[in-house]
Amino acid sequence: AMGIPDEHWGETLVAVVSLAADSSITKADIVRYCETRLGHYKKPSRVFFIDRLERSPSGKISRKYLKELIDTLVR
Repeated sequence: AMGIPDEHWGETLVAVVSLAADSSITKADIVRYCETRLGHYKKPSRVFFIDRLERSPSGKISRKYLKELIDTLVR
């Protein structure tokens, strides 16, 4: 998840999720999971599903890559 500008709150969270091929998880499932573990105000307001997230050789997702991806998805 990463924050994006929001007119009302100043910033809101967006989640980008890459699911396993056999997964049946929905956007509502993701939001509900986050809300119960993180608190209502920390749940993502938008959830995007993508095929694959690019990872570095160490297995991490670059914040720069994630920001660029979210900017593309939000437009």
